[in-house]
Amino acid sequence: MRELRRRCPDAEARTLHLDWNDVHPALLDHRVDVVIAREPFPSGQLRVAVGPRPCACQQHNPWAQHAQA
Repeated sequence: MRELRRRCPDAEARTLHLDWNDVHPALLDHRVDVVIAREPFPSGQLRVAVGPRPCACQQHNPWAQHAQA
């Protein structure tokens, strides 16, 4: 968060803790835009980028263009 705020001072960002079984529903019902989570979690209708820190977001979310499958 610190680095995001440094790079994008005008961006609105906040953190929210989710239970492991709430990752998918939170994305689909728009409670969150992006999730950093450990797999496994249901990924239907999501764009998932796997790396040192996997990230998931809805396929139509602007962040999805940055994801690499």
